[in-house]
Amino acid sequence: MNQPKNCRHKEIADPYRWNATTIGYAVRAKARIEAAPCLLYAKANPLFEYMAANSMTLDKIIVNTRNVEAEIKEEFDGDFEVEVMNEPFKHFGIDEAIFAALEKEVRLKGGSRLFIVAFFSVNLIL
Repeated sequence: MNQPKNCRHKEIADPYRWNATTIGYAVRAKARIEAAPCLLYAKANPLFEYMAANSMTLDKIIVNTRNVEAEIKEEFDGDFEVEVMNEPFKHFGIDEAIFAALEKEVRLKGGSRLFIVAFFSVNLIL
């Protein structure tokens, strides 16, 4: 989406950093041009928002499909190294960490255990 001509924030060229006012200007500008029904604003991909916000700390992105790899390379012009991996969750142990976190018994680093017990309480007021 291009920056609207009547926007007061002309110094903001990156759509990932637009605030609500800038988005409002963009929506109003497009509403004047397009005929209804039309899409006035579509929020950016959350992955791309995260990457834009943390671009200074990211060196490498690991994805599981070639389509996402192509989208990232197209959007960010090679700012990040992109690697395609078949099962990144399994490779980095994320699946096991999620399953362990959802168990009723959580093992803590010091060797102790935490038991999570769900109980329901019913209060009657007569």
